[in-house]
Amino acid sequence: MHDASWQQDFGEPGSSAYHGPKGELHRKTAASLAAAGYRVEVLNFRDPRRGSRWNPFGVIQDLYRSGDMVKRSKAQMMLNDVMDILRSMNESSRDPFWTIAAVSVITGTALAMLG
Repeated sequence: MHDASWQQDFGEPGSSAYHGPKGELHRKTAASLAAAGYRVEVLNFRDPRRGSRWNPFGVIQDLYRSGDMVKRSKAQMMLNDVMDILRSMNESSRDPFWTIAAVSVITGTALAMLG
């Protein structure tokens, strides 16, 4: 089912992501993947209470609050990456000033909340 070479090289299974909006893939494969040593998580965006909750800012928050300047810098880079994704979703704007200003406000607010 899965290539075992990653596990042989690194001593643990690699990671994979599957998309199955009906839950059929999870029902059919979760037990065998767990038995093979994989940690199986479910992201249910329609009903988050029925899945593994995921906070995309969780890792950023942990790094930023660690007190380590290298980790804090990494957190800021990750936050900038998230903001770049949001900004790129509005690339069609003829005047980029407002998009850039909005991203700056959101980034500053997020940093203030993390601190």
